[in-house]
Amino acid sequence: MIRSRLALSLAMLLFGAPALAQPVWPPPYAAIEVQSEHVGGVTIRAINADGMGAGTLSGPNLGFMWHRGRYRLLEGINPAFLAVADDINDWGWVVGYSADFSPANVPTLWMDGNPVSLGTLGGDTGEAHAINNLGHVVGWSKNGDDYARAFLWRDGEMIDLGTLGGRSSYGWGMNNLGQVVGHSFDPNLIGQRGFVWDNGVMIDLGTLPNGGECRASDINDLGQIVGYCQDADGNSLAILWEKGKMRSIHDARLGVLSFAQAINDRGQIVGYTSDGSLVTRAFIWDADSGMRNLQDLCPPNMAPRRWNPGDINEHGQIAVSAQRGDPFNGGRLVSLLVTPVNPTMIMAQPSPGIAGVENTLTVTNATPGATVRFYYSLRGGGTLIPGCASRVNALQLAKPIWIATATADGNGEASITRTVPRIARGQTILFQAVVQGECAISQLVVHQFD
Repeated sequence: MIRSRLALSLAMLLFGAPALAQPVWPPPYAAIEVQSEHVGGVTIRAINADGMGAGTLSGPNLGFMWHRGRYRLLEGINPAFLAVADDINDWGWVVGYSADFSPANVPTLWMDGNPVSLGTLGGDTGEAHAINNLGHVVGWSKNGDDYARAFLWRDGEMIDLGTLGGRSSYGWGMNNLGQVVGHSFDPNLIGQRGFVWDNGVMIDLGTLPNGGECRASDINDLGQIVGYCQDADGNSLAILWEKGKMRSIHDARLGVLSFAQAINDRGQIVGYTSDGSLVTRAFIWDADSGMRNLQDLCPPNMAPRRWNPGDINEHGQIAVSAQRGDPFNGGRLVSLLVTPVNPTMIMAQPSPGIAGVENTLTVTNATPGATVRFYYSLRGGGTLIPGCASRVNALQLAKPIWIATATADGNGEASITRTVPRIARGQTILFQAVVQGECAISQLVVHQFD
C-alpha cells in the first residue's frame, strides 16, 4: 500500500507515533497552514469571500496578502518602518496601519498593493481595522486634543463618530450597510461600553445584568453584532446582540472566558475561549450547534496549538492564528486557513489492515473513468488541491505523500494494492483520495495497523 518502505520508515523516525484524539468524525474542516519563507511569525487577521487573506509577518514587520498559497508583501507609507494589515474586502483592498515619515502610525489603505494614507482626525497617529465592499473604512485616530476617536472614512473624508459621553472611542468592525461597531468609554471614564453607530447616531449596546465592561468587535449585514461583556463575576463572555437584545453564547465546558471576534451573514461566529492562562482554544458557534471547539472539527494529529480565530467569510472559511512549538523555547506564530470540505467519494478502511502484508485501498462513488490519486500522511491538517479554489475543497492531510493512481471503473470504483512494511505495526496512518480535475475528495480515513 505505501509507495516506499523507506518513506514510511523515515517518517516514523522523524515524527514518532502520534496520539489520536478526534471527538468529531468525520472532520468537516481542513486546516491549511499558511507557509512563508520569512523567518518571523505569520498572522492572518482577515479573509474575504474568495479565500484571500490579509495579515502581518512579524519578523520583517510587513503586511501581506495571501491567496492560493502565494504571498504579496504590502509595504507601508514609509518602507523603512512597519506595516500591519488588519482587514480585506471582496475586491482585495486591504486596510491596517503603517508608519509614515514622522514616523507615527497612520490608518492605511492598500489598493492593488499600493499604500495610501487615510490621514487622521488632527492627531499624530491612528489605525484602520475594517473595510466594507464599498471601500468605506473604520478604525480610530487621535484628534487634536490627543484623544482616540472612532472614525468612518468614506469618499476621501474621515468622520469623527463621537463617543458615548467619554473622551475616547474605537471602531473595530462594519458591514456593507455602513453600520459601525466598537467601544467607547462611558461619561465617568470607568469602563468600556460596546456601541453601534448607524446613520449618525451612536447607540450604547448595554451590559449583562450586574455586569461590567463590554466591547463590540464585528457586525454582519443582518445587523447581528458580536463581542464580549463581563458578567457579575468579572469574567468576559462571548456575546451576540440581535434585534435589540443581547445574550451570552458562552459555553462553560469550553473555558472560563470567551471572546467573540467575527460573524458572517450565515450567523456563524468565531472567537476563542480561555481558562484564564495563556492557553486559548478557537470556537465556532451557530444557532443549531452552539459553541464548539474548532480543533475538534479538524483532522487529528495536528502540530499547531493555541488557536485564535480572527475572521470568518461567507463560505465559512476561518482565518486562525496559532502557535507552533513552545512559545518560550523557539516556538513561533503560524496561521491557518480552516476551510470546510465536501467529500463525495467513499474510501474504505485498508484491507486487511495488517502491517507486513499487501493491503488494498478502495474508493467508490468516483466518476467512471476518473483518475483517482491516493495519498497518506502521519498528520492531519490541510493542503491546497492544485487548480482548485480553497472554498471548493482541500485535502485534510499535512504534507501528503502520493501512494499510487488508479482509474475508476464503470461503477465508479478505484483501488490500489501495496505492501505495508512491518514498521507500520501499531502506527496510525491517515489516508485520502482526490480527483484533481474535479476537485473531488474522499472522506478522511484514519487507520492503526495491526
